[in-house]
Amino acid sequence: MIRRLLLASIEKRGFVLAVVAALAAASLLSARNLRLDALPDVTGQQVQLLTQAPGYTPEEVERLVTRPIEIALGGLPGLATQRSLSRYGLSVVTAVFQDDVDLVRARQLVAERLVGTSWLPAGVETPELGPLTGASARSSTSPWRARGYDATQILELVELRIARSCARSRAWWSQHLAARGAPWT
Repeated sequence: MIRRLLLASIEKRGFVLAVVAALAAASLLSARNLRLDALPDVTGQQVQLLTQAPGYTPEEVERLVTRPIEIALGGLPGLATQRSLSRYGLSVVTAVFQDDVDLVRARQLVAERLVGTSWLPAGVETPELGPLTGASARSSTSPWRARGYDATQILELVELRIARSCARSRAWWSQHLAARGAPWT
């Protein structure tokens, strides 16, 4: 079998070279149109809801705020899973959608489900949508510490060295740093 394939390839070497050249050209064209991101966001499509409930314990927040919000979001089109966190006076519900769901549409669906939150107890604020950011944007809000450096030196190090070395594409700059008021945008 292999011998016949090799003999046929040798006999029709012009055809084989043409096929290889065509595949190489198609590969180069595909590579030119390939979208690459310097820091790809692998978190998926998610919408975060933040609700402040001042004076409530985590158990009360879970029972009176977080759980009703999770129930209200149940059954949304494209909803894959939900995660929640209940702390003293704060409820955070994260709705994770399937990858093919448009994030703006998902945020709209979540906002529509939460219109008229009369079922929340008195003193609990209206749930707010979290910022439209991914995991890579969270690195710019993380606290940076280093021994032997004061806050000004650390800020300079992060802004001039770390952020610039991480950001290789114009899209990353405009999406993540312009919103933070970075001086070089």
